[in-house]
Amino acid sequence: QSAHGDSSVWGGDQDALRELFAAVDFRRRDSFTHRLGALDIRFLPCDSYNFSTKAAADMKGHYPAARALHFKGKRKRFMLPYWREYIEAHTGASHRAARDKSTDAGL
Repeated sequence: QSAHGDSSVWGGDQDALRELFAAVDFRRRDSFTHRLGALDIRFLPCDSYNFSTKAAADMKGHYPAARALHFKGKRKRFMLPYWREYIEAHTGASHRAARDKSTDAGL
């Protein structure tokens, strides 16, 4: 049982994960697997798979090397503008989504 089982607080899930993976060296910058009981857990480098800027205002830039952007806290307001400027405009994603929706509806 976790030491945090009786408390329900914001960030409590992070406390539980920190306890669960206490043996993991999170300073690693490579991709690696950690065995937890019968499970193999794959850890990916945060620099590219959980990228976020130090300052919220900097999130309005373009980060093509990042595989997953983390629009946390005040950065959330940059999520839709980022999508529109760097993803939708270059991939035609909105057109594909509309086409897929009409196909799913049987149109």
